[in-house]
Amino acid sequence: KKRQGEAENSLSSGTAEEYAEQLEQLQGEFQAKEEEYGRWQEIQKTFYELKEESAGNPAQDIAERFAAYLKELSDGRLELTGMGERFDTTLSSGDYALACDYLSEGTKDTVLLAFRLAMLKHLFPEGGGLAVFDDPFTDLDPARLSRACALIQEFARQNQVIFITCDEKDRNMLDGYVIELS
Repeated sequence: KKRQGEAENSLSSGTAEEYAEQLEQLQGEFQAKEEEYGRWQEIQKTFYELKEESAGNPAQDIAERFAAYLKELSDGRLELTGMGERFDTTLSSGDYALACDYLSEGTKDTVLLAFRLAMLKHLFPEGGGLAVFDDPFTDLDPARLSRACALIQEFARQNQVIFITCDEKDRNMLDGYVIELS
């Protein structure tokens, strides 16, 4: 009886109807919070699923394509020996490591084109992309030029490619519509 009396004294003075109303309101707030919690749980579940899918090196497909394009463009003379998460690359030619600062302009163009095509393939795996090339072959030797044009034409089968050049030989090696500006 003593505890019952203490409990009754701790209650504020309210009617049963007021308490029922307050209970109903609190139950509604609780239900809304429970639903919100469910949405956050679903977001967390999706986040962890995506995180698991991209475990390891999320740029692995870029590195693999970059290596393949680089090998194809250089006729096997250049090799991608490493690529970090920030796309920092290490290259080699045979047994020799190559520092990017010391590459010829033609080799730099080769590396950049291989990387660019790898990124485009990563971004548009099913096609439907757009790529603009502005005189990317100015320093390529004829053999690399031929291989580069072939790769760009392959990419252009599933994607829109705009190629800007003032060099007649590049223009003659690529198929497509020509718009000449004077």
